[in-house]
Amino acid sequence: MRSLLIKLLKPVGAVLFYLGYKPRKFHQTPFVRKALNNAYFDYYFYRNRSLTTEELNNKFWKEWGAEYLKSFNQTPIPKYYLREIENLIETKKVKTVFELGCGFLRHLEHLANKYPHLNLYGVDITPQIIDRAKELNNSRIQVFADDIRNIEKYQDILKKADLIFSYGIFAYLAPEDLEKVCGVIQKHFKGYVVYNDAAQKRDLSKLSESIPLSSQSYIHPYPAIFKKYGLEEIQSGYSQDKESFNFVGKQR
Repeated sequence: MRSLLIKLLKPVGAVLFYLGYKPRKFHQTPFVRKALNNAYFDYYFYRNRSLTTEELNNKFWKEWGAEYLKSFNQTPIPKYYLREIENLIETKKVKTVFELGCGFLRHLEHLANKYPHLNLYGVDITPQIIDRAKELNNSRIQVFADDIRNIEKYQDILKKADLIFSYGIFAYLAPEDLEKVCGVIQKHFKGYVVYNDAAQKRDLSKLSESIPLSSQSYIHPYPAIFKKYGLEEIQSGYSQDKESFNFVGKQR
């Protein structure tokens, strides 16, 4: 029944688009609202099919990033993910943290409140993160509205950071862009990494190459890539539902 309803709603996307429907509550939303959002974006991505992956990502996050991230901030931060970050902060004398793809700063805000000694940096493609940082009004949090593929610009932060973490961001990078970002991290960064991504019930530790997940995202063989770029694995594993993969490593 549910799959039939989704199929029936697909043609509705064009109608929603031209009627000015505004997707909202992307996360933890009732099924009907989620189906309408999906129908809208089926058409949105079809309409923009001439764009490259990079152009489409930029368009989506600039137009819909704020609404998406507001909704995302209302979901709980996974405990197994936070546990790894907090363990490193508490046992490795971490003082400077850099989040790649910081969204609306829910992780950085949490860490700022729990650890008054931390200097926190974040970068995200969504322009409205600057406004969110102003709302928090915390001098220890500094953010940049930028594409993480421009990470070379932030080499000074990478050089002084003790910990880099990221939540589901690398999946939006094409394989060659992920390799480029990892190369920059290897060159300038000497600390610890915690990375989480959607596993889509695949065993990422056995993947040998990146798999296209959609027109603008991928499933990457993270353990192999991180090892290639100088990260020694401390721990990796999956959430109980196998939907998320967690990698914890340090620069060799």
